[in-house]
Amino acid sequence: MLADREADSTVEDGGRVPYEVGIPTTNTTRPRPCALCLRNRELRDSHLIPKAAYRLIKKTSGESPVVITKGLVSTTDLQVHRYLLCDECEQRFAGPERYALFQCNRGRRFRLQELLGTLTPLVENADPVPYDTSGVPGLLDIPSLVYFSSSLLWRASVSTWRFWGQMITLDLGRKYNEEFRRYLLGESGFPADAAVWISVTSSREPPFVCVGPHLRSKTTYHQFEMQIFGIRWSMFVGREIHATVRRMCSLRAPEGFIYSSNSPDSLAVQGVGNLMTTARIAQNVEITQPPRER
Repeated sequence: MLADREADSTVEDGGRVPYEVGIPTTNTTRPRPCALCLRNRELRDSHLIPKAAYRLIKKTSGESPVVITKGLVSTTDLQVHRYLLCDECEQRFAGPERYALFQCNRGRRFRLQELLGTLTPLVENADPVPYDTSGVPGLLDIPSLVYFSSSLLWRASVSTWRFWGQMITLDLGRKYNEEFRRYLLGESGFPADAAVWISVTSSREPPFVCVGPHLRSKTTYHQFEMQIFGIRWSMFVGREIHATVRRMCSLRAPEGFIYSSNSPDSLAVQGVGNLMTTARIAQNVEITQPPRER
């Protein structure tokens, strides 16, 4: 199941970055600026949600994904995509993407959840429950997980994506678009005014759901979230991120914090339920309305 969430908040004034202008939504052999490296190249057909995620749903269920938007619920093989990156930059994203999907719930195995099961939580009776993964070198590549989530957030921000006539928009603002672009290109480190928490569902039977990047909350900083098959990334962006959020960052903390929580499941179900209240259900879908949380 794929749920498309919309977000239209700008972190810092300045609108879209200039290099989005002129990027085509259809194929063309004429060189265009790649959104990542900025060089004039023939562009590839880029996906917002990884193409492999669609394949995994179909392989596991034997059916086409159920896609839920504000306007329609339907089974479809259509995907959210547009021509955005050159071949070299697409390949740059490919390795971290494969690694992240390898760690998520794949039906028979859920490797990241299995790894946490071998560790002792730092705090009991909390939500989320933090785990120190610094003692498992070679078994977990947190930088790849963070790179993958950053690439999804940045892709959602630098371009307007369309699906079934609806626009999927999210805007980090000019400053952070550029900082994430340089990080993804390998020209700089992870943005200083950003932090990420990686959470794994504690459920033994997590819902097989993808939720695209969206704005979760806005205070003195912005919290964006995305979820792929039992793993949730919470991305905090802004100059006034709380000190505790920075300290517990999965990437920067020496403990390499990974969290276990029931929240990814409840938020996914709640998000799907909220979308379905306004959506028309197509005849090719047999689906039960997700229960509302009490």
